[in-house]
Amino acid sequence: MDLSIIIPCHNLENFIDPLLSSLKQQEFTPFEVELIFVLDDCTDNTAKKLMQFQADQYRIHLINTIVHSCGLARNIGLEHSHGKYIWFVDGDDWILSSTAIKQILTIMKVQDE
Repeated sequence: MDLSIIIPCHNLENFIDPLLSSLKQQEFTPFEVELIFVLDDCTDNTAKKLMQFQADQYRIHLINTIVHSCGLARNIGLEHSHGKYIWFVDGDDWILSSTAIKQILTIMKVQDE
């Protein structure tokens, strides 16, 4: 696994769609990327939206927790990550370029050589 993207979520039902759309548009072959959504005491339909999210290019993990802290939710995501690299993204953000992940991983690979 090349990259783990960790997304802490707390009641983001009305805000997470732009992020999900931008993740679906990513082109990053030949790299392997996983998405780790850490649902921190979500009481809205965030979990339902994420369960309906289909993106064949990713391994997707949903982790339920009650820590009431974005930082602690990120730490929980780290404990479940398998990627060589970690990228924290907030659930109300989105990725503008459809090749952002591929560009980042390509640069990281060159730096490792």
